[in-house]
Amino acid sequence: MNVFISFCSSLSYDQSIATKFHAGLTAVGVDSYLPSVSLTAGQHTTLHVNAAIRSSDYVIALISNDSLSQSGSHFREQRQALELVEHRPEGSIFIIPVLIDDPAGVDQFRQASPLKGLYHVELFPNPVKAAAKIFLSMGHTLPSNFRLPAPR
Repeated sequence: MNVFISFCSSLSYDQSIATKFHAGLTAVGVDSYLPSVSLTAGQHTTLHVNAAIRSSDYVIALISNDSLSQSGSHFREQRQALELVEHRPEGSIFIIPVLIDDPAGVDQFRQASPLKGLYHVELFPNPVKAAAKIFLSMGHTLPSNFRLPAPR
């Protein structure tokens, strides 16, 4: 199984959560693509990221309140994943939007995110329960050593 992790790379909190998800997925034997880990120096970022999204079974879109107001490749990645949904069987799960900080950001997500029409998981206030739902939707149980940073 291949999983692409989309996040706002210019935000350290988002990067921290993305790194934890990558480690957790790797711990259960899932091949996950995190650009900051998966790219090799000199590779064309856009070409490799686009190929990774196309070859993924799932896209985990990590969304913070701050990322909704930042420009960046995370919006392009999310739009590309939405385009690919049209080529998947109806009703199948491909994109898993995950709100990674204060649940008060749900309204902002519903207004500003390209993924606003998709059901999302709120990582906090119960990150273990939320992470378990994400792993379960991909056919895995949550690794016992899976840890996330505290919410801001």
